[in-house]
Amino acid sequence: LSVGSDFRVIRNGVDTAKFNLLDKAECRAKLGIKADGPCIGMVARCVPEKRHSLLLEAFETIAAAIPGVKLLLAGAGGTCEEETKAQAAGHAFASRIFWLGQRDDMTTVYNALDLLVLTSTSEGMSNVSLEAMSCGVPVLMHDSCGSEELIREGLNGCATPMNSAAEVTAAVTRLLKNPGLLQLMGNSARAIIESEHQLTGTSADYAAVYRRLAAQT
Repeated sequence: LSVGSDFRVIRNGVDTAKFNLLDKAECRAKLGIKADGPCIGMVARCVPEKRHSLLLEAFETIAAAIPGVKLLLAGAGGTCEEETKAQAAGHAFASRIFWLGQRDDMTTVYNALDLLVLTSTSEGMSNVSLEAMSCGVPVLMHDSCGSEELIREGLNGCATPMNSAAEVTAAVTRLLKNPGLLQLMGNSARAIIESEHQLTGTSADYAAVYRRLAAQT
């Protein structure tokens, strides 16, 4: 861009009426999940950069350390789907892994979680993260492209390097062992979405830009 270029940042927005707060126990019951431990989850297509295999590897240690912890995997498609399904099915803690696939009730899925975990090597302004936060769920992200745009450390989630199963395990268990902090971050996540990422605000910003461009033609 040349000096003096006119450009504006428009943040992604989320429908806070659709992605809202629901009763966690009721949401877990709808998904057939016992409410006898915390739930973490990933929502993503099965492609290499999402690194499902890394989270599944880490879950062996996480499940051994945290009684009753569950792992929910939502999303479908991608080059690694069958491989990921096989890894989950053959997992040492397969009974605690729930393959949800493609869903049309994502508000229920998000509200069933205590923590969304994204081990992706890159993210933009992640819509999945925005939707989870709108449902009062904090987000743990790999410290990669995109995380700095969304995560306010310790407030609505955490961004930390997760390049190995050991690093994923350490980050997840640290948060799961502090449920009070998770609750506070979840509350803050929802408040930040309501104040800064309303879909109506995003739509209005785009409309203003188009009106301005149209007036210049």
